[in-house]
Amino acid sequence: MTGRTSTKYKALKPSRAGSDLLIWEDSRGKVHRDRIGPERIHDPLHLANPARIPVPYQAMPNRHGKYWFSQTGNHVWHESMFERWALMMLDFGADVIAVSSQPCLLEFTDGSYHYPDFFVIFGDGSRGLIDVHSETITDEETLLGFQSTQSACRRIGWSYELLRHVNPVVIRNLELLMMYRHPINSIHDDQRKTLLEAVDGLPFGEAVHVDPSVPSTLTTCRIYQLLWTGELIADLTRPFGDYTILRSN
Repeated sequence: MTGRTSTKYKALKPSRAGSDLLIWEDSRGKVHRDRIGPERIHDPLHLANPARIPVPYQAMPNRHGKYWFSQTGNHVWHESMFERWALMMLDFGADVIAVSSQPCLLEFTDGSYHYPDFFVIFGDGSRGLIDVHSETITDEETLLGFQSTQSACRRIGWSYELLRHVNPVVIRNLELLMMYRHPINSIHDDQRKTLLEAVDGLPFGEAVHVDPSVPSTLTTCRIYQLLWTGELIADLTRPFGDYTILRSN
């Protein structure tokens, strides 16, 4: 979030020091204010207290909530459905070790500041910040905040991603698969290998009946879970249905 702190938020305050600073609060409540640079690359922002806590109010246009992140087993807070979709796509499409929301405050020499939406540690150990803002937001202050944040990440050694648009078809498909992301829907290794081989190249409508000894409802759950984990792949840019071809990955 870029801009001025509203009365509807509890947040870390900028220092007005005239420097580029990374500001965050650790789990003990200590606030760290350090110059932006490569020394900050390993700062544990995945363990930080939220730098900004929006306070719900009547007729609020966005929807706060928590997303259960299947790769970490933790709930991650989100401020809007758009942010929830971002977490869902991250959970589905990237190898993630840790993720936190509202991890820090970035303050810049020109007096502007920005609260990034998410901090991520990826499977290869690299780290990055993610912002989620609709492409309808085009005011100069917000766009400059994104540019300053990207520059700060580059100087630290983090990646930076700005999500401004989603494919509604992909979102609908992932909303379906997401319901089966819990490991309770997984199967044993020997059964997994057999199922992956059996359904490879089949349309979904046939694949759910591939083993007559297993209820099709159970096979359906297993296929959805394998699609979520990436062991099966399909074209999710098209509406998912009985004619969707499954491929073993």
